[in-house]
Amino acid sequence: MSLLNISAKNHYGLIIMCALAAAWSQGQYVSLKEIAKRMSLPGKFLEEIAAQLKAADLVRAKRGAEGGYKLSKDPKGIKVRDIIQAIEGPVRVIECQAGICPKSRLCRSKSLWLFLEKSLNKTLKNTSLHQVLYKL
Repeated sequence: MSLLNISAKNHYGLIIMCALAAAWSQGQYVSLKEIAKRMSLPGKFLEEIAAQLKAADLVRAKRGAEGGYKLSKDPKGIKVRDIIQAIEGPVRVIECQAGICPKSRLCRSKSLWLFLEKSLNKTLKNTSLHQVLYKL
């Protein structure tokens, strides 16, 4: 079991963004069907994720034979935290950090989770898609 469980939605979103970042320099649109086939991922699920990335203005879409998706800006200017927040909202280590736990005032472990959450968010905020693509 993993201490931090990354959702399939976030994982696949990063896969999509890395595929688009790899095609950035050629200015090409990339088909989600192509990504789904190459990575053996569910196409409909990728479409749902791509719609969220488009709504956050991280990608652009084009219909037709030469269509698909491409990044809306240089991969160096896209932060991993922006991708994750576009897909599933703020990054939380545990739910009580959102202020919904009735035991929050009495919890002695809360400071550890808050520290981990701040560290994780700082790393995600400071890591660009370009860095992920080229292995940090």
